[in-house]
Amino acid sequence: MVYGSDLKNSGWTVYKNNIYQLPLPNITKIVAFNGTNLKLVDGGFNNLSSDQWNWDNGVLYLNIGTNPNGRNIEVSQRNTSVSINLRDNIEISDINILYPNDSGSNVKNSNNIKFSNVDSSHNGNEGFKQYGASTAQYSNIIGNDNLDDDFSLHDQSITAIDGGIFKRNVSGIQNINSPQITLKNVESSDNSTHGFSVLYNINGVGGTGKILDSKFLE
Repeated sequence: MVYGSDLKNSGWTVYKNNIYQLPLPNITKIVAFNGTNLKLVDGGFNNLSSDQWNWDNGVLYLNIGTNPNGRNIEVSQRNTSVSINLRDNIEISDINILYPNDSGSNVKNSNNIKFSNVDSSHNGNEGFKQYGASTAQYSNIIGNDNLDDDFSLHDQSITAIDGGIFKRNVSGIQNINSPQITLKNVESSDNSTHGFSVLYNINGVGGTGKILDSKFLE
């Protein structure tokens, strides 16, 4: 496991009723209890229902229906769990990435990067992000329950995904500006906007893609 979060299982004090409070100087985007993302309630912490949370002015407020001390509470604190910048010939395999504030993995201006058997889920932004002039290959990857896209490809990046499951994100895959992507054996479903989308830059030039033996459902 590669965590972008800290375990917060002590230091909680009662705010009122079942709402507890914990000093937390850095803002968080993900709070999870026993592996399940809890619901952020914007605009106040005085009336949190069970399995809801709010962060305000350096304090995290939480209601899980019981005392959170001694419980498995993960709170996102780092921006990225796996960051590769200006590095070549790197392989990442057989890991789970969880709970960063931003992207689970971030590849920028790097070449011959390989991800295999990687699950990047429950992230504050994307599960996988690649941008700049990068080349990478991904095989048998999973990205579920991220707060933005699961796989976000930007700029002049070139990538291939052979085997991927992307569910319950905002979009499964976003192709932004002018990258090139090849998809094979990919399933993207139950996302809130698109299974696969292409966005254009200011010059109206979009990315290109090749799709083989894949399924995209909104």
